[in-house]
Formats: sequence, C-alpha cells, structure tokens
Amino acid sequence: MRCFFAIEFDEETRLFLARIQSALRDSGIRGNYTNPTNFHLTLKFIGEVNPANLPGLELVLKKVASKHNPLVLEFGELGKFSRGRRPIIWCGLRTNNILLDLQKDLVKELAAEFPQFSGYERYIPHITLVREAVLKGAPSQGDHNKAAEGNPLDDLLKNVQRSDHRVMARGISLMESTRRDGRLVYLRKSFHDLKDK
Repeated sequence: MRCFFAIEFDEETRLFLARIQSALRDSGIRGNYTNPTNFHLTLKFIGEVNPANLPGLELVLKKVASKHNPLVLEFGELGKFSRGRRPIIWCGLRTNNILLDLQKDLVKELAAEFPQFSGYERYIPHITLVREAVLKGAPSQGDHNKAAEGNPLDDLLKNVQRSDHRVMARGISLMESTRRDGRLVYLRKSFHDLKDK
C-alpha cells in the first residue's frame, strides 16, 4: 500500500479550496482537479509500505504528535510545479516555522525507525489543486518560441481572486493512497491529536 503522513482539513477549508478551483476553471484552466474530499497537507510521502509496518508507523505518528502543539495554518499564494509538459497547480501556505519544525521532527523520527523511508528532500508545504493543468488558448508546449515570450499560466495564478483563510491543525494522520472504482481516494489508517498546550 502507498502511504503518507498528512494534516487533514475540515469542511470549511475544503470548501475554501474548492472555491479556488472554481475560479481556476472559470479562468480557463483544464486538467485533473483534486476531489475536495482528498484535500490535505502532506507532511511526508512514504511510498509503498508493507502492511506489517503499519504499527511501527503509527508509533512514529504518536511519538511526533505528542511532542507538538496544535498550530494555525494560513493559506497563501497559488503556484505550480512543472511536471513534464503539464504542471501541478497548488495553494501554498504562509511561512510557518512551527509547521516546519513539526515536519522536520517527523522526518527524523521516521528515519530513525525506518531507514528505508529516510529522506531529507526540501519541504514545500502545499495543497494540490490541479494536476496536468493546461490553460485554454495558451501556446502549445511544442511552440517553444511563443512559450518563451511569457507564461500566461503564471500570470493567471497571480491574479486569481481568493480570500484569506486560516485553519487550526489539531492532529496528524497516516493515510493510504488507493483507487476505488477507478478514482483516487485517501483513506485514514491512523490519527493522533497534537498535544494540548
């Protein structure tokens, strides 16, 4: 099974992100839009996991959560990752050192318990909104001369209207990524509250 650690969102936050998706659609962006039920903030992607390792992963989850307080996440700018010819569009978070400390601790504890899942890649907190994004009417990817003149998708992302949003993160989840009836779904395998102040 494919697993990752994440912060899940409440209904209000999922609706906020879905409204951003609507604005992107209205602006002419086509692609594979994330189902609002799947919105989350990844803390650490693990990858393929033997089910026998789940109890150990749950212990890592509990250990890390018990050392960190609930925290407020503030949503920030839209951005994109270039993945081949079609980028991933995401909603970022404002700089949050408490979140970064939590994520670093999780990576450290995971590596100590499971060296095969170690990795200290740069962490960019984001919520995926659209995969394989294409802007209707933009120059084709094969037209390098026109594409070099500017990036209409970048310009559009800077101008998408959205309100400020904050959400209290009160726990960490261990999630499974799987498919049901051909659709990508994320299933909670375990959850632990962040400690009380």
